[in-house]
Parts: sequence; C-alpha cells; structure tokens
Amino acid sequence: MIIKEGLIYLSSVDIKMKKLIEYFPKPVFKSVENNFHSLVKYFVYQQLSGRVASVIFKRYKDLFKGKDYLFPNKVLELKNDTLKVVGLSKQKIFYIKNLAQTFVEDKDFADFSDFSDSQIRDKLTALKGIGPWTADMFLMFTLKRQDVMPFSDLGIRKGFKKFYNLPVIPDQVFMSEKSKIWSPFRTLASLYFWRLVDDEFDW
Repeated sequence: MIIKEGLIYLSSVDIKMKKLIEYFPKPVFKSVENNFHSLVKYFVYQQLSGRVASVIFKRYKDLFKGKDYLFPNKVLELKNDTLKVVGLSKQKIFYIKNLAQTFVEDKDFADFSDFSDSQIRDKLTALKGIGPWTADMFLMFTLKRQDVMPFSDLGIRKGFKKFYNLPVIPDQVFMSEKSKIWSPFRTLASLYFWRLVDDEFDW
C-alpha cells in the first residue's frame, strides 16, 4: 500500500476528498501475521461487538503453544469441545476447521501474491462463512490491496450518502460509477468514508 502517493492522487482528482484528507489523520495499516490467522480472526469477530470478540480471540490464541495458532494443522488438532469452551459457536468452529483444512490441502491460500483481486474473492467466497464483505476486508487489511471499495458495507454506503448529500443511501451502480475517479486508490478512499460517517465533519 503506497499511502503517500495515494493521498496525493486522491487530493488531485477530487477536491471534496482532499478536504477529508486534510481534516482526518493519515491512515495507518497494521501488519498481520499470516493469511490463515487473519481469516480466523474475521470469523471470530463476525456478528460480535469488538470488545466481546477481542476476549474470545485472546482465549482462542491462548489455547496454543507459542505461535502455533498460525498453523492450520495445529488448529485441526484441537477438539471442537476445546474451541467451544473459549466462546466459539458451533458454526464458527465449523468455519475455522473447514478453513484450516482448506489451507492444508490448497497451497494457493498461503500466498495470494500472483492472484488478482477478483480471483481472490472467488476463492474466498467459495468457502463456508466467507461472504463479499469478509473477502473485501481481507483484501484491504490483510493483503493491503490498494483499489478495494466494499460496496456491501453499511458504513461505506452511508459515506456515499453523506459525501454526495443524497436523500437516501445509493445503490451499488451509483457507487461503482462514482468511485471510478478514486481508482486505483479506492482502499484509501474507503477509509475516509468510514471516518466521515463516524465524525461530525461539516463541509
């Protein structure tokens, strides 16, 4: 992710986006340990508050010796009852175990560097428990692909409504067309849309 270059580009092509960039702090992308562990985290956090999910995720990691949680074969060795004790639902345990088995059997999942965004989405959404939103989050925050805009995300949709001063939340056709101006840095634009709806920013 080329943040500095991306912000300069977005500021040059869209004056309204430039105002957001000047108002909000510069984005920071945290490092991740590996693809498998990142997707497990997304499973754990699904449909839970951040606070509750954080507690469960820590308990999950504590089940392992050292950093064994990074390895799908180590996850497969755990009994379902052990995973249930830390607060994981039966469904999430299935998703995690299925994911681990996929990583063991399909070496493509260890390194997506040669895959396009659409190819990665197709591979991920073929797995149980992974929809378009999770695939987009993985592309943005794990692989740090720079031209992703998660149109299914409610925050992004509300961001479009506020950014364009619309009476209602727009459909994906509208959002896709309008977002072309920010390509190839739509990931950064997405971050500013989330901030826009979480702040009392006034044009």
